[in-house]
Amino acid sequence: MNWYQLVKFASIWDTESDGSFEDELRSLYELEYKYNMMRQLPFQGMERRRANMLAKLESEIETIIIYLKSVIEPVFSQWLANHAILDPQQWAEARVNGIDEYYFDTDNTEEAFGYFTGEFTDLTNQQPRGYGTPSFDCSMVVQYLNSNAKEFEPFMNMVRNDRREVEYNDIQGEIFDTEEEREAELESRIARLDEMTIGDWISDFYDSSCSGISEAMNTIATYVPLRNIMVAMYRDILFPMWMDRWGPQGIEDTRKAIEDIYSRLQSIESQSIAEATATINLALNASHQTGEMTDYLQEHEDVDWDIKRVLDDLSAIDEEEVREWMKELKSVGVEIVA
Repeated sequence: MNWYQLVKFASIWDTESDGSFEDELRSLYELEYKYNMMRQLPFQGMERRRANMLAKLESEIETIIIYLKSVIEPVFSQWLANHAILDPQQWAEARVNGIDEYYFDTDNTEEAFGYFTGEFTDLTNQQPRGYGTPSFDCSMVVQYLNSNAKEFEPFMNMVRNDRREVEYNDIQGEIFDTEEEREAELESRIARLDEMTIGDWISDFYDSSCSGISEAMNTIATYVPLRNIMVAMYRDILFPMWMDRWGPQGIEDTRKAIEDIYSRLQSIESQSIAEATATINLALNASHQTGEMTDYLQEHEDVDWDIKRVLDDLSAIDEEEVREWMKELKSVGVEIVA
C-alpha cells in the first residue's frame, strides 16, 4: 500500500469534529453510516484489511458513544432525581431541596412558607388578589394537617402536655357531686386532647388564611426543624394535589419511559453499535421533548446548540455529504454501484 492509499485508508474514520458534543454527535452518524456500508457492501481486497478497518471504525464509534454518554447520563440522573417523582417522601424532599438554603439557615419561616404557598395556590387554581399571602385561602391546609404528620408530633406532645396541665388545674376549681365525676370528666377531656391534631391546634389559635398558617408554622418551628415542617407539608398536602393534576396526564408513563432510557444508557458499553446509537438517539429525543431536561443538557459546557435543530439536521443528512462518504469508502476498496 503506497502513501496515498494509507492517507485514504485513514480518512474514513477521520471526521472534521472539533471535539464538541455537536460535532461528535455528527461524527457518530457519519462513522456509523460508513461502518454499516463497509459491512454490507462487497469489498475489493483482502478480508483481513477490511476487518482491520471495521475494527478501527468500531473503536472510534465506541469512543464517541462513551463521550456522549458521559454528557447525557448525568442529565437523566438529575431529571429523575427532581422530576416526575412518584414516591411522596422523595418528591417532597426534592421540592424542599429547591428552596433557598438561606431561609433554613436563618429559620425564615415566612419566606420558606412562601414557596409552599406558591405551589399550593397554583395547584388550587387560586389567583393573587393583592400582596403577600393573606389574600389566599389556606383552609385546605388545615384539613390536610388533621392527618397529624409524624414530623409535628414533638410539638403536639408539648401542646398536649401543657393542655393537660391546664385542664387538670381548671377542673380542680369546678364543682362536682363526687370525686368520681370529677375524675371521669378529666379523663374525658384528656382523651379529647389525645385525639387533637396539628390542624385542630391551628384552628384554635389562628385563622385559615395562608398568613395565619405561616404564623402558626413560625411557632411550631421553635420546636420542630423548619425543613422537617416543609417536607411534611409538601408530602401530605401538595403531593396528592400534584398527582391529581399530573396523574391523568400520564406522569407515570413519562417517568417509566425516562427510567427505561436511563437504564439503557447505563448499559451502553455492552450494546452493539446499532443499539448504542439508537440509545443515544432515544435519549436526545426524550431530552428534547422534556423541557427541564433540555435545560439541564444545555447547561453543560460542551452543549451550546439547539437540540431540535441538530436532530432535525441529522435525520435529513445532505445527499452531497453522503456522496462524499461513499467516495471515501470507494477509495479504500468498498464496491459502490453507481
